[in-house]
Amino acid sequence: IASRIGITPETLSRVLRDLSDVGMIIVDGRNIHLQNACITRRLAEARPEHPVFPRRQGQRDGSGATSRRRRLGATPSTPGAIINLAGRQRMLSQRLAKCWLQLGHGIQPSRSRSMLAQSMALFEQEMAMLATLAPNADIRILQARADEVWNSYRMLLGRDPEPKAARELFELNEALLAATEEITLAFERATDSPHGRWVNLAGRQRMLSQRIAKFYLFEQWGIHVTRSRAGLAAPMQEFTTSLTELAFSARAAPEI
Repeated sequence: IASRIGITPETLSRVLRDLSDVGMIIVDGRNIHLQNACITRRLAEARPEHPVFPRRQGQRDGSGATSRRRRLGATPSTPGAIINLAGRQRMLSQRLAKCWLQLGHGIQPSRSRSMLAQSMALFEQEMAMLATLAPNADIRILQARADEVWNSYRMLLGRDPEPKAARELFELNEALLAATEEITLAFERATDSPHGRWVNLAGRQRMLSQRIAKFYLFEQWGIHVTRSRAGLAAPMQEFTTSLTELAFSARAAPEI
């Protein structure tokens, strides 16, 4: 493939890693899965003076070894972009559980494992970015609480999927979602943007799409079946209601 497009194999490998790190593709053995939603978003946000995806930059640590730092692009500067970034952590909290449960069900193991690893890295990177954007002490306190939950959640995600661990994951997942929801709402209040509510509402739809799949997988595994069924019904209803509300707002904003 590298020779056909006129580059070296090393360059092709580096480009694939770059695209994988920013979530635009998932490399699964000899297959490459395009992540269309991420690709569309990054193309929409791209500017002529910046690349669509950032290049890696080598860094030296104290021992002289080279480490690679993944870069997500410029830090968001507009109120809507900051709310969007905070809201994406809610979605990632649910996607992580979904991917872990897919592994437990034996659903596309290689792809699920790859997406799980990428989502964990993205969650940590974006939480670190949000820490630099916190405008007040109240948000910093919320972030510290979320970090505590995340530490336990991350350790559990590293275990092999099995029913006992799944029951623990059920509770920790809900706690992390609640923590990231509080952070998102706090940023919405702090930015005081007239469009903040719409950004937050649209962002919740991403989270709900993952939450619906998560509860479905919990139920199919026989984990907290009653709670899983109730949890499945509620986000489906919320998703439908929010679509209606977003459609109403679109009357005043054709781009929506």
